[in-house]
Amino acid sequence: MGATVGTLILGLFSMFSHENGAELRSNKMMRLRILFQTLSILIFSVLLFSHKL
Repeated sequence: MGATVGTLILGLFSMFSHENGAELRSNKMMRLRILFQTLSILIFSVLLFSHKL
């Protein structure tokens, strides 16, 4: 979950930056955020279901 929050924050800073390539970097960070969110949900689901067994 820390990676998700970290990429969210970095993506937001990149989005508001006016440097060259900031828009491309922001898009990459938001895609990474989605990947980390998916992994977080999968890990949480596995832990939740394995705990019930």
